[in-house]
Amino acid sequence: MVLRQVIVCQLVLAALLLQTMSAPAVEVERSDAEVTVTNGVFSATFSTDNACGNLTALTPVAGGENVVADLATTLWFSEQNHWVSDGRASEVEVSQTDLADGVTLTFDCPTFGGFSLRKVVTIRDDSPALQVSCQLQAITETKPHLIVPVTLRYAAGVDRLVTAGGELPVTDLKVNGLALELKADWYGFAASGTGRGVVVVPVAWPEMYRVNYIGRGADDRLSLAMRLHPMRQFASGDEVRFAYNLVFADGDFVAAAEEGAQAGAGLIDYQRPRPPASAADPSELSRGLRATVCPAVSAPPEIDGVLDDACWEAAGVMDRFMTIRGDAFATAQTTARLVHDANALYVGVRCDEPMMDQVRTDAAPGSGRVWTDDCVELFLDPKGDGTYSHLIVNAAGVRQDDLPGERAVAPAWTAAAARGEDFWSVEIAVPFTDLDATAP
Repeated sequence: MVLRQVIVCQLVLAALLLQTMSAPAVEVERSDAEVTVTNGVFSATFSTDNACGNLTALTPVAGGENVVADLATTLWFSEQNHWVSDGRASEVEVSQTDLADGVTLTFDCPTFGGFSLRKVVTIRDDSPALQVSCQLQAITETKPHLIVPVTLRYAAGVDRLVTAGGELPVTDLKVNGLALELKADWYGFAASGTGRGVVVVPVAWPEMYRVNYIGRGADDRLSLAMRLHPMRQFASGDEVRFAYNLVFADGDFVAAAEEGAQAGAGLIDYQRPRPPASAADPSELSRGLRATVCPAVSAPPEIDGVLDDACWEAAGVMDRFMTIRGDAFATAQTTARLVHDANALYVGVRCDEPMMDQVRTDAAPGSGRVWTDDCVELFLDPKGDGTYSHLIVNAAGVRQDDLPGERAVAPAWTAAAARGEDFWSVEIAVPFTDLDATAP
């Protein structure tokens, strides 16, 4: 009898020990307005008060200040001059799934700018990574000018940008939401006072033209906007999926970035769909694309936008341009011509346009927004070292050459534009002195 009681007591103790060992390290607290998830590294708070799981706080459990003020997914509709944010969602459903090593939260927003939005957040035991996976599915025809998977504003005190290439204090940026265009594998943001911060690692991204910006607010808060340019209309049922990881960093941002990359793309399936059998192989489509020569001419063109100068007859030609996705030739083609003399490089570009009444030329001189118009963009790297000059001219002849993070160009270059019945054209003259280069 005594032996049996001892055995029973041992079994009870073993069961209690197993329950203690298997207790989840991730804790979830829910209210009508928010959900807070805490693991062994950080505590993350997500708003559900008319919001689709916007991250509003990321705080180390070891003590310290919050590093995130707000994280949202946004859409921009240029024709309506209207932003849509999942931080202003009228209807949100939240569900929770417990994992063996953590938890997932799923936030469903049934109406989001013509899409439905599903956001899946995964947090694992003692992991510094917060995995975010999103799916947009069109529920009607919709055409956003921008899809911004990450619109992230950092908390006060987070005052340094950290990348693999180095660090930059917020005071080195001008006050502008698009202060610095930066292409990187990861983006770290740190508080000088503590050395702590967060790293953003994109891990699954759509095949769209993308531009990422670092911003500085009037309150000296840093921000990150990771923008996608769809350049098409979405039909009902079309999907866009993306995933990124936020990694809490306690001083070592490179290690945090590596951990974010290794964590993968969360729980939404990101296997790229196979193209239909009828789709052409891009390598076949691009066959025949070529480099071109840039002949010397004795008489340069008059820079008036009209490609009627004799020198263009002898120019090197670049044509057969493809869509930004690289899977088809552009329906409305562009043809560029290049010549030079002893003083400058000359570029003439004709852009076929069947819908001339819809050509956009809204940017004013000096606005820094010419790239948002119908425009020609010219990238010049005369030394072949990756240090390029970026010149932009819209269909009204308005110029821009000061995109943040790119080599500035001396103001001597000139450009002009002209319009035809079914096309518009530009002429550009770039003195070699602008490029710190000599004539060929």
